Amino acid sequence: MGVRSLPAPGSAGLVLERLHRRFARLSRDVDEDEVPPTRAAQSACEGVLASLSMRLPAGFPFPHVSTAGQGDLFCEWRGERATVLVFISSSGTVALHRIGTRSGQRQATPSATPDEVAEAIEWFEASNTPR
Repeated sequence: MGVRSLPAPGSAGLVLERLHRRFARLSRDVDEDEVPPTRAAQSACEGVLASLSMRLPAGFPFPHVSTAGQGDLFCEWRGERATVLVFISSSGTVALHRIGTRSGQRQATPSATPDEVAEAIEWFEASNTPR
């Protein structure tokens, strides 16, 4: 919480490099009945994280990136007080969920923009920073 795992500024290239390595692992590790993340899902995920690296020049925590095996992707930031989940469909639609773990607060944005995701990550970091 509050620890930056990506260098800043100009970290977009590093973010994408790390993300591409994760995509490669996810594509290799699918079961026979699963579909690896689609190019549309990967492209949307790249856009979200590249936008974060530009909007948050001090850096941001790299999410846990996974898939349900339906061509989709999930980006997850979990903290003690707040969680942010970004679901990216196989067609590239980005849905955002903010969850206040202690407060019970929940907010869903079905078609989230990169700015809305960045605001959610700012909220995540502020919520999880020790007071």
